[in-house]
Amino acid sequence: MIIKSFLIEKNIDELKKFKSILIYGENEGLISDIKKLLVKKNKVKPKNYYMSDLLNNSKNIINEFANGSLFGDPSLIFINNAEDKIAEKIIDLINLKTETKLVVISEKLEAKSKLRAIFEKDKSLACVPCYKDNDYTLMNYAQNKLKNTEGVSKEIIEYIIENSDGNRRIINSEISKILTLSETEKITLGKIEKLLNEKNIEDFKDLMNASIEGDKEKLNKLIGSYNLSDDNLFLFVNQIGQRLLKIKQMKYLQKKTNNVDQILNDLKPKVFWKDKNSYIKQFNKWKDKDLNVIIGDLNNIELSLKSKSQINKNILFKMFLVKTCGTAST
Repeated sequence: MIIKSFLIEKNIDELKKFKSILIYGENEGLISDIKKLLVKKNKVKPKNYYMSDLLNNSKNIINEFANGSLFGDPSLIFINNAEDKIAEKIIDLINLKTETKLVVISEKLEAKSKLRAIFEKDKSLACVPCYKDNDYTLMNYAQNKLKNTEGVSKEIIEYIIENSDGNRRIINSEISKILTLSETEKITLGKIEKLLNEKNIEDFKDLMNASIEGDKEKLNKLIGSYNLSDDNLFLFVNQIGQRLLKIKQMKYLQKKTNNVDQILNDLKPKVFWKDKNSYIKQFNKWKDKDLNVIIGDLNNIELSLKSKSQINKNILFKMFLVKTCGTAST
């Protein structure tokens, strides 16, 4: 049975009657939030397993699942990174008579997925798709988290979302910093900019802008000295991806008007005033077909970064920046 994720966020008791639950999708931050809500509601320390554990040691997991609540062990078990190859083993766990709640966590699953079929068709099971956030859901999410925090304005909310590039996990981390700051100081946009590592973000924006604007001299100067660590690499992939998508959106809006200022005003969320000149330069540099190619390249880069490959991620992303710069300069 399919349950909308926003209903779960409002009331985790929506999942109470289901013995087993599938939570899947590309929104890792939302999945993490729902997992935390389940743990809090069940008041237990969960047991976490992964697909490889179920493939290599299924007998022990089945025994623990069957006897967990009987012996006072955790009555909440997560099977993480699940794929269709363990569908039959998941069915075996579901069919066991036990009070232990099974929660299966997957990334994006295709419509014909075996796991989806199991949980969608059975009304005694719950299937919770977690789709990518949009500007509206992120605004509501951040506003709800900060609704009792004095000094938080719409501009600050938009700034948080802009600097997190739509990543709910990053937004959560930034909100935690803001809540801590609010205990001792009144919140202002200036303080938030300093708090959220503005220097690191601005340095990357210089690198990103040089690449998208085709400024080879500036890119060569910056790229050698800038350290793209694994900790911030995904944030920067998200940032440049969001920028490219914004430029593509501007190209679409151009069909209605050639007034660039009007196009910028129509973008959601609003572009910060200090970034407007960069947006205009980049908008004028790129053609729609080239944008499609480079966005496709970035998607492939992101998949490579998420893989378990031993490839140097730093070099891979820098090569992308150089290629992007070359395309923009032609």
